[in-house]
Amino acid sequence: MKKEIYTSLLLLCLLLTNPQAYAKLTKEAHELYKQACQYEYQNDFNSAISTLEQALKINGEDAMLYTKIAGIYSNIGNYNEALSAYKKAVKLRPDDAFIYISMGNILQTIGDYNNAYNSFKQAQVIYPEYKYNYLNLANIEYFRKNYEGAIENYNKFLNAYPNNMEASENLANVYSLSGKYDKACEIYSNIYKKYPSAFTEFEKYGLALYETKQYQAAAEFFEKAIADN
Repeated sequence: MKKEIYTSLLLLCLLLTNPQAYAKLTKEAHELYKQACQYEYQNDFNSAISTLEQALKINGEDAMLYTKIAGIYSNIGNYNEALSAYKKAVKLRPDDAFIYISMGNILQTIGDYNNAYNSFKQAQVIYPEYKYNYLNLANIEYFRKNYEGAIENYNKFLNAYPNNMEASENLANVYSLSGKYDKACEIYSNIYKKYPSAFTEFEKYGLALYETKQYQAAAEFFEKAIADN
């Protein structure tokens, strides 16, 4: 299952559009922050981190600095340091749903699915209007093999974003895994009709068709799966 993570960029955009974002930064720390952003833009992540560490020595109680350094640590795969920084940030801003989402994405990446679920769930409590979080919850339930929970959250997400092909494919896959092949066939059929050139789940669709005794159609999609490989 594919899972793309863009929350660090989303979080940054939200912070930069917030007039309170720089409120606690001293002038010197603010200049260091801007310099770190420039280093990050140049892919000089070590310099960005060391510059942010200097800023934190000046403004150690500013959540934005911690989220920024956490995002950079996450981008370079240093997940332990990223989580440590996010935990410091969330103590300073306990009502920031996007910090919990960022933590959840890291925890999911390292395979700590239960704590990832808890982070996403806390984000939902704080910011229930953010419907995209249903996709996070659905994916993590998929990984935890809680298929009923995954189905519930994929459906909630798709109610808000009905044209998301990946979520629709994942929902069909979960229906198959839970033995609800009729439901899976219905969704696979809709996806195939809507996105015929982008459709890739030929084998899984074929299996769902086979399980519902649609043998001729199943054979056709198994042949497509072979040709696609």
